[in-house]
Amino acid sequence: MIYCLNDILSDLDSGDRITIARLLNHTSSIVDYQDSEAYQNELLADPTRIWQPEEKLAYVSELEPYSEPGEESQYSASNYQLLDL
Repeated sequence: MIYCLNDILSDLDSGDRITIARLLNHTSSIVDYQDSEAYQNELLADPTRIWQPEEKLAYVSELEPYSEPGEESQYSASNYQLLDL
């Protein structure tokens, strides 16, 4: 399946300002899906589950962004999941 980054990021308020460069250098402001309590609960309930990137990214929208894109650097595994699509 082919994904368009704009389509995926359209759910985020700042999606139009997130670039591949910002994903790579962790200045996208996209939160780490691993910070989601719901994700952590599902992971604990089924630790052998094999997750698809889009399943992990579904948890991003429930969390507030770290900052505005480009303002600060903050590690986020979500960036790599987006780049993996």
